[in-house]
Amino acid sequence: MEQTNTPEAPKRPTFLTVLCILSFIAAGISIIGGIIGYLGMAAMETMGANLAEGMEQIEGMEEMPGMADAMAVMKHAKLLLIIGSILTLVGLFGVIQMWKLKKTGFYIYTGAQVLGIVLPLIIVGGAGFSVMSVIFAIAFIVMYGMNLKHMS
Repeated sequence: MEQTNTPEAPKRPTFLTVLCILSFIAAGISIIGGIIGYLGMAAMETMGANLAEGMEQIEGMEEMPGMADAMAVMKHAKLLLIIGSILTLVGLFGVIQMWKLKKTGFYIYTGAQVLGIVLPLIIVGGAGFSVMSVIFAIAFIVMYGMNLKHMS
């Protein structure tokens, strides 16, 4: 009998598989949350309610700790939800590429994560900063980076 040596496809490491599955779950939750948030904001607008403007009319509201930041976020909530959803989809594309062991997926994912931190800061200033978002983004970038040697 003749034996043919067919090259085997590289096997995805278990750690990379777990990271990708966690990212798939997080992306799904984020997209669903973004859609629900956007629809909720649109519903409020159709009812004629603009929460940020309503809050501005309450005397002394801006003087409450953290209220100026909350109003800045509310003012740009729809834009932030749209940007977040787009960046989630871009990051998801990167994760799918890493699932296929493509190194370009890491760079796409990293870019989406960095933009997800920077763009809210540009749009709403310090109110757009989330320590937990930064910690999770850096942790996943580092963990995916540890798997670059398995990607081509």
